[in-house]
Amino acid sequence: SRLMTRSRNALLLDVVPLSLGIELMGGVVEQVIARNSAIPVEARRIYTNHKDNQIGFKLRVVQGEGQYVSQCKVLADVELSQIPPMKAGVAKLEVVFRMDADGLLVVSATELTSNKRISVDLKPSYRMDV
Repeated sequence: SRLMTRSRNALLLDVVPLSLGIELMGGVVEQVIARNSAIPVEARRIYTNHKDNQIGFKLRVVQGEGQYVSQCKVLADVELSQIPPMKAGVAKLEVVFRMDADGLLVVSATELTSNKRISVDLKPSYRMDV
């Protein structure tokens, strides 16, 4: 039989089991929250428009360790529309990922020059497919 011991100094932390990120141009994934980050956790990134007169942003939120979206699980497609048309590189989109102690992920995106905002609540699934 095996004996189990208990350490008085042990500290258990809830962590993000798989990285969370968004799709960039060309299907590349940028990690916003790295796996094994202690929760609750918050991370933010700033992006810009890539073409003139772009009036919206499409964000694909993904989970996984792959470098490309095709290697990850897509959690949601979020669209921020009706932003004022601007020259390429002028719009500033702040994307915030917040995961609370219950594992609820809130992804928000705000175009900073117009203050147009969208937010979505997600519950990532960590079930293993066999």
